Amino acid sequence: MKPHIPESFIPKQFLPVIEQIINISIKKAIQIPDAHIKEYFKHTEKRLYAYMTLLDNITRYDKDIEDLVKEAKLYGSQKSKDIARMRVSGVRLTPDEILEAKILTLEKRKAVDMSEVHEIQRALDTIKNDDYYMIVELKYFEKYNDTKIAQELHCDESTVKRRKNKLIREMMISMYGAVSLGGI
Repeated sequence: MKPHIPESFIPKQFLPVIEQIINISIKKAIQIPDAHIKEYFKHTEKRLYAYMTLLDNITRYDKDIEDLVKEAKLYGSQKSKDIARMRVSGVRLTPDEILEAKILTLEKRKAVDMSEVHEIQRALDTIKNDDYYMIVELKYFEKYNDTKIAQELHCDESTVKRRKNKLIREMMISMYGAVSLGGI
């Protein structure tokens, strides 16, 4: 499709050059450079490497919240003399308010980590039926290198790399949509 350029405004000798500039600009505007696609790929890998730590965090946050609640029940208001008071905007907080703030902070962190875990799990679900799914688990969750994965799966190292990249690209599309393909 050629862009419509009114001839009355522009001298005819400039029309081919202007048309070429417009076409190049349109092509550049609808493409994401390969560097951006690689960033989506790398970010998907970072998220996979973080997955197990996020699961551990969620468990730890639950335990920390449970410990704070037990401590509050055990010591009740007696603890108020021992706790250093927090100041928020010049207001002194009571020990109960401090405890509530600590629990709320942990609950917020847990919610953020749970959201990330759920998004990663949704992406993992898109590839779980692939014959080479174990590559992802071994690489990102068990921290195996490609050589060890190849030995474990009885295949060539180049197969591990090729299939891993394919699986990560599928997850990348699930996580970021069409923008990760570079063609929006």
